[in-house]
Amino acid sequence: MITAFDAIIAALRQQQAGRIVLLTPYPERVCEAEAGMFRDHGITVTGRATLNLTDGYSAIEPGQIWDLARQVSMQAVEQAQVIVLSCTGWPTLGLEKMLAPELGKEVLSSNRAIVTHALRASGRTR
Repeated sequence: MITAFDAIIAALRQQQAGRIVLLTPYPERVCEAEAGMFRDHGITVTGRATLNLTDGYSAIEPGQIWDLARQVSMQAVEQAQVIVLSCTGWPTLGLEKMLAPELGKEVLSSNRAIVTHALRASGRTR
């Protein structure tokens, strides 16, 4: 059993990434707590933004995630190695590949981190 957070940490360690921008749909206090958890694991959060929602994550439109990414300062994005989209419920399929060129950084979603971890654990990828 692995949590989405654990899978993200594992993916970041695999990439040797120690600096991230954190994007979430969660309430501000949850986003802040998650940023603290990353710090506790040795990951620097250079910037973060949240939609400040308590529910309805699956109904979030891709444009809302794009707008959220644009709320983070360019300095924070430049300092980060990876942009993390943290929530298993919001629709990020395909969005990572579209956001990466605009932000100039790799984008990692919770769901991709979980799938990558499962594939590694099964011996299907390096």
